[in-house]
Amino acid sequence: MARKRDKAPDIQASVVGWLEQLADEINVPFAPAGWYTLAEIATKLDRNRQFVKRLLESKKAEKQYFMARRSDGNRVRMIHYKL
Repeated sequence: MARKRDKAPDIQASVVGWLEQLADEINVPFAPAGWYTLAEIATKLDRNRQFVKRLLESKKAEKQYFMARRSDGNRVRMIHYKL
């Protein structure tokens, strides 16, 4: 008699596509030179983050998601702005 573990699993194609999308979202590279987080820009301009965010939105600055390291060492996906 065949047991359940001996049977080949049936994996649907839609599940594989979803897994590929998840892998693409997780594997975001670190930011190249010229891309900065909101906190980095605010520190350089010596202004608060809300002011800098409104300024970047009014100037329609280019933004993209890249990986960044938080102060506790964890990698997080954050918005970076190109200056």
